[in-house]
Amino acid sequence: MTPQETVTVLLDEEYGYRTWIWETGMTPSDLEAWWSSKEHLGAYFFTPTGLPGDVKRVDEDLTGLDAKWNAVLDRGPDGSGEITEDEVQKQIAALCRNHPFKLTYTDTGEPAPEKQPDWWTGHIHIEDDSHLKTNDGRIIVHAGYESAVKEREHGSSASP
Repeated sequence: MTPQETVTVLLDEEYGYRTWIWETGMTPSDLEAWWSSKEHLGAYFFTPTGLPGDVKRVDEDLTGLDAKWNAVLDRGPDGSGEITEDEVQKQIAALCRNHPFKLTYTDTGEPAPEKQPDWWTGHIHIEDDSHLKTNDGRIIVHAGYESAVKEREHGSSASP
């Protein structure tokens, strides 16, 4: 990524267990400065749609996987009993590992772009666990992160 390119973030939102593609419209240095300056992230607790730039919800495309799961379950202890519960778990885990990871836009069902090596990732929830992670693995926390961690460690609860 050149310094003038903007950052895209694959964002994990814990409140609703949802995933978002956040096209920030910011350069890496601008995004780091913006995020680092935020004392509180509570405005994004329930949904990150208020973040600057374009934020779109995505889901993993599981097309065809449920039929494969059901076929395995039908052979397990609650079905025909051909295979053990342990074998059911192993086969389902293998199905998931081997299923291609693809995202689709939730509102349209259209394919979303594949995660690119220069994308950042992020997690948003409460003050003491929200962060961004650059494509080289560096963690960026917001201005209120440290005080939220101290509050949690001293028995206060962090809230949105």
